[in-house]
Amino acid sequence: MQGLYYPAVLGTGLVLILFRLTMHRSVTAALGDFALYFGLLFAFFFSISFLINQDTPIDQYGLGAFLCDVVEVLLVFGAYFCLGLFNTNQIVAPDLRSVYFITAIVVLVQNGWNFAAGFRLPSLLLLSLLSCAILLSAFFWGYPHLWANITTTAILYVLLAFYYRSIVA
Repeated sequence: MQGLYYPAVLGTGLVLILFRLTMHRSVTAALGDFALYFGLLFAFFFSISFLINQDTPIDQYGLGAFLCDVVEVLLVFGAYFCLGLFNTNQIVAPDLRSVYFITAIVVLVQNGWNFAAGFRLPSLLLLSLLSCAILLSAFFWGYPHLWANITTTAILYVLLAFYYRSIVA
């Protein structure tokens, strides 16, 4: 995981984000692209996962944690696809509804990974449940509304900062 999968996903994500950024005709057009915000969110989230993975003792990294990592890698690539980042010919509008759903699953899988690797903090479970509630609310009701997408994105970045502070710092 540490030597191949995590760097591959992070590298691919960063290349896709940078490629998407260069496809925009102006900075203001790029600022309105939710695919970039979510792509960066996944890059930050996956970077935190990578840091946690590297600091996990080998005896705590078992089959459960490995399987969670494999599922998370597949989900993140699925999210990049739903964001339209794999289309390098034109800018495709992201399917935010699918992205919200996939992100909720990623949060649950990461929580399972934390549990499997020995990080059994009640604050992490609470943070995961709060994140999933927000994501599922956006999935069911918020995705068609610009204000809801902006609010959801901002909240997710704040929750990611809390996650980082809880587990890495």
